[in-house]
Amino acid sequence: MHGAIMKRAKMVMIILGIALVLIMIRRAVKQSARKEGFATPLVSTPQCPIGYKFFNDKLGDSYCCKGDVDPYKHVCMATGAGSLCAFKVGAKDPLNKALNLELCTTRIKRQHSASQSVLCPPSLPHYATVGRCCLTGTDADSKNCMPADNSDVKHYCVTTGVLKKGEQRCDTLQSFEKSSCPKGLQKMSRALGASEVKTYGNAAQGMTMPMCFGVDSFCYPDFALRAAQAKGVFTNKNPKTWKYGCSAWETVNIKRDTTLAVDSSYP
Repeated sequence: MHGAIMKRAKMVMIILGIALVLIMIRRAVKQSARKEGFATPLVSTPQCPIGYKFFNDKLGDSYCCKGDVDPYKHVCMATGAGSLCAFKVGAKDPLNKALNLELCTTRIKRQHSASQSVLCPPSLPHYATVGRCCLTGTDADSKNCMPADNSDVKHYCVTTGVLKKGEQRCDTLQSFEKSSCPKGLQKMSRALGASEVKTYGNAAQGMTMPMCFGVDSFCYPDFALRAAQAKGVFTNKNPKTWKYGCSAWETVNIKRDTTLAVDSSYP
């Protein structure tokens, strides 16, 4: 009896000793990581396409749903086309088992490509979801510009939000770069002034537009006019018939068409 008790006590001491060693090792690892400047790693949720929600199904596979997710059944409740994408190659579409779901990364790239063409100027073509367009590229999840770009305000532009010192608005750059002038006119930037603000209000406040200048005339490029109209400026002007639109300027001054009924009002 006494021997059995001693054996149990000895076993307990061994277990406690092992537990103590494990605790000491874990503490030493944490202290070492802290000294080296490493943080305890966090489990991050994979990035979904814009408008999608991340979830795991009952088997632990990851998906993104363009709609609500049933928290009990772990399924996407949306049933429309393209409402679901997967992170695993070959995942079957629950609505049609004969089809494989598109990879979420593929859908993200397609969204980014579309955003780049809409939001980014040609000189800064890489779209980052933080609201920037970058010169050389974006990070692994396309969330931000590369550090070298972020360190130089000339290497990125801002799509939304308040501008910091030296930053440029992407739509202003895009309007200038994508606008072209009629032959004989030179492209320059012009900040809209008091007359435009009086007519169109805050929409014109602080707006800069490309303008085509000549010896005795000027006009606004069609692309720049459409971009301004989307923001609420020059909304009452037709680029094809407005005297200060480059389409009308070309008709009158290059095609020499004097039959055009020109709107000469400004602004």
